[in-house]
Formats: sequence, C-alpha cells, structure tokens
Amino acid sequence: MNQFLHLVPNSTSSIPTDIWLSSSPRIKPQYSIQIALGLFKNFNDNTIEASIEAYYKTMDNQVLFKEGTEILLATNLDSVITFGKGKSYGVELFIKKNFGKLTGWLSYTWSKTTQLFPELNRGLSFPSSFDRRHNFSLVGSYELTKHWTVSADFVFYSGKPFTLPAGRITVPVNGSLYDGTFYDFTSRNNVRLRTYHRLDISFSNKKTVKFWGKKYEREWVFGAYNIYSRLNPYFVYLTTNSFTKLPEARQVSLLPFIPSVSFNFKF
Repeated sequence: MNQFLHLVPNSTSSIPTDIWLSSSPRIKPQYSIQIALGLFKNFNDNTIEASIEAYYKTMDNQVLFKEGTEILLATNLDSVITFGKGKSYGVELFIKKNFGKLTGWLSYTWSKTTQLFPELNRGLSFPSSFDRRHNFSLVGSYELTKHWTVSADFVFYSGKPFTLPAGRITVPVNGSLYDGTFYDFTSRNNVRLRTYHRLDISFSNKKTVKFWGKKYEREWVFGAYNIYSRLNPYFVYLTTNSFTKLPEARQVSLLPFIPSVSFNFKF
C-alpha cells in the first residue's frame, strides 16, 4: 500500500499539534507491506461469530520532525523533517453473539508499533506516537420489552506515548540569547499517558406509528456518555508548581459525563 499524505506528530509534547504533509520531490510516499493470517469460525447455526487474526506490517518513508524542532508560522517544514521506517505487529480477537434478547460483541487487540530513524533517539528504535499496546471493546444490547432496549459499550485503551524530559537546566547569562530554562531529553516517547477507558449507556424506545394511512418508524434515545465521568487524558503540559516551585506535569481532560436525548424518524 502507498500513502501520499503524512501525519507528522510532535512527540516532544503530548499536545495534539500533529501536521499533515503531502508527498513532494523531497517527501516520498509512504510504502507498507502487511501480512495477515486469520482463523474465522461460526457456531450454533451462525448465531455466534468468532475470529482470531495475527498481522505483521513494515512501513518505509516515515516522516517525523528533527529533534529540537519548534513549529512556527514561518517554519520551512522541508528543512526540519527527517525520514525513517517502522514496523507493527499484533493479534486481534473478536467474538459476536447475534441471537436472543442479549446481543453484542467483544474485541481485543494486542499490538506493538515501533519506528527507527537514524537521526532520532541516537539511532535506536522507539515506540510510535500511535502505539497502543492494548485495545479492548465490549458492546451489549438487551431487549427489555417489545419497544424498549438498553445498550452499553465499554472501551479501554493503553495510554499514548509521548516524550518527557529527564530534567531541566537554568542558564542565567545576564539576559543574553542563551538565558533561560532548557530541558534535558534522554529518549523519545519514553512515557505514556494514563490509560483511556469509559462506559456509555443508552435507552431507546422504538415504535411504529401511522400518519395519513401510512406507517412510519420513530425512536427516542436517552443516552449518557462517559457515565462514571472518567477524566481521560487529552494532553499533558509542563509547568512549575506555584507553591513548591518544583517542575510538574499537568493533565488536561475533556468530555466528562454528558447526557443526551435524540429523536429519529424514518419515512
């Protein structure tokens, strides 16, 4: 597979400042080869589906920013990018039940994605910014009555890798160009954000109604996103504690518990 758009993450911060770059005379299209082997089996007269699949993928012409890059409006991006390769492999498990009042499916993926750039991380391999070691999903739906159905889904992901400095150095030089605080980075993508998980629940009421002699289907859906209001990490930034004067990393979270109501009408 060839891909002509490159998503270039900035791993020196967990702030989502990713940039899309198109292929050019300097930026070659990404090139990947993937091999997969799977076993698929249905049970109980095809009412239960199950599968397990393993894959291995190599990726060439990967693009990342050079170490120490600061993206500004006037930055010539072609001058601050470097090229390397990556690989990804893992195992996927899927089970689905589609009969009876209780239906749903379960999936789990274990995967590992690494990258290798001669000009980054002292030439050593490091986790990709999109490496999520564990990915688990559980979805279920139960028919309470003829018209009422309750559904729920739970998701769990490993935290996204990003780079934190091992220390910092303050350099006072009488207000010169080199006066300030400098961070000491030892390795790339050396820590992970906290794990991501949440539970969503919804109740739906579906009926067939008549208007002007014709039948229509209407549905009310009452839902709750992130029902236990998990403070999942969106990004982390570095600051100094105003009381202890010590450096610390602070997490920013979005989308706590959110109720919702929707109405659907099919005609």
